[in-house]
Amino acid sequence: WTCFGCISDSLPVGACVDTPITTVTTKKHFKVKCGCCPGWSYTETNVRICSWCSSKVHAKCYRDEVGCIDCCLALIPGFLVSTTSLYDVMIVKLLQTINTLIPTHVLISLT
Repeated sequence: WTCFGCISDSLPVGACVDTPITTVTTKKHFKVKCGCCPGWSYTETNVRICSWCSSKVHAKCYRDEVGCIDCCLALIPGFLVSTTSLYDVMIVKLLQTINTLIPTHVLISLT
């Protein structure tokens, strides 16, 4: 490639520079395995460090001062229990209590 003065005005800026560009900018790749879920985090803004187990976790797997989901499950009984499952347990216990109060001969005659 030879640069001619007559076409240098129509070329992009720096196209006729004889010295090659030596600076290459590469972005550092970031990849961290989450300590709670099987996923990976690719940005530093999505990574938190659990205050209990010191593992790196996603922001979605972190519960502020309580820690990560794994620590919450280990330290707080019933952490992920839903109100529906609590209601189901209450109904079962209520029915068991009622069944013990009803005489057996009444239950047999109802079936």
